[in-house]
Amino acid sequence: MKKNVSITVALCLVALLSSAVFAGVDTTHQVWNFDTDANPAVPNVVENPNGDPTLTIEDDNPNDMWWIDNNRGHDGVWKTEGYVTIVIPNTQNTPPGTYNAVVVEMVYDAGAGIDAWLRYTADNSPISDGIKPVESTDLGDGYRWSKWVFRIEPNPTTETLYLLPFYCNLYVDSITVDTTCVPEPATMALLGMGGVLTLIRRRR
Repeated sequence: MKKNVSITVALCLVALLSSAVFAGVDTTHQVWNFDTDANPAVPNVVENPNGDPTLTIEDDNPNDMWWIDNNRGHDGVWKTEGYVTIVIPNTQNTPPGTYNAVVVEMVYDAGAGIDAWLRYTADNSPISDGIKPVESTDLGDGYRWSKWVFRIEPNPTTETLYLLPFYCNLYVDSITVDTTCVPEPATMALLGMGGVLTLIRRRR
């Protein structure tokens, strides 16, 4: 009977700690399809408990950027010789040991067979070096789909992303940004509790 009670208590502790861990995992999801010429662009999807993300089309010369209703079958496209700036509000859980996993997807044309680049800054840190996509697919109409995956340590309260062409023009059809802020210390505590449960079971 005592063994069963111990196991029940341990399972309850694991369940409670698991809830705390997942409650502390802060995720955001935002999508821009550029259905209108609004700049800053209005997101089509926003799931961000930390605030409103913003996306701005930038160019040193405003005459070198404009919105296109349809470009080669892609509805709602921004053309710029500059770059796209995205600001994502994030978690307040920022101690050492935490990290932010970021996934960015974009449909765009930056020139025949040429990948766009991504740079970022978080909480006023220096702007990163250019990041190449981890996946990139030619869509057959001059456009590409690319995916960037990177990690920011520790979790930032805010991150700013810059999407830019390697050479000149950038035609942007859609952008998706997903972030996951992970509270690493709580995750380690959960693993430790799992080890305790394993020991209790072995003693049965």
